[in-house]
Amino acid sequence: MEHDLVLRIERLEAAREIQNTLARYTALHAASRQEDTCELFCKHTVGTYCMFTNAVYNGHEGVRNHFVRHMGDNEQDLTGRLYSTRWSPR
Repeated sequence: MEHDLVLRIERLEAAREIQNTLARYTALHAASRQEDTCELFCKHTVGTYCMFTNAVYNGHEGVRNHFVRHMGDNEQDLTGRLYSTRWSPR
C-alpha cells in the first residue's frame, strides 16, 4: 500500500513537471524567444531527437538550428501577436 502511494505521488509530480515545461515552452514560443525556447530541450542525452513539421532534428544542436534559424527567420517580430496554424488530429 505504501509503495503504491509513493508511485502515485511520483507519477503526479512527473505529470506536473511536464505541464510546467509545456507552459514555459508556450510562453517562450509565443514571445518569439527562440534562444530561450531551445534551452528547454535535452542537452546531455545521447541519441535524442525532435520532430517538427515532418523534419527530424538530431541532438540539441539540431533543435537549436530549428528554433533559432528556421523559426527565427519565419517568425520575425511576432511578439505580442496572436497567430494560429491549421491542425487536425490524426
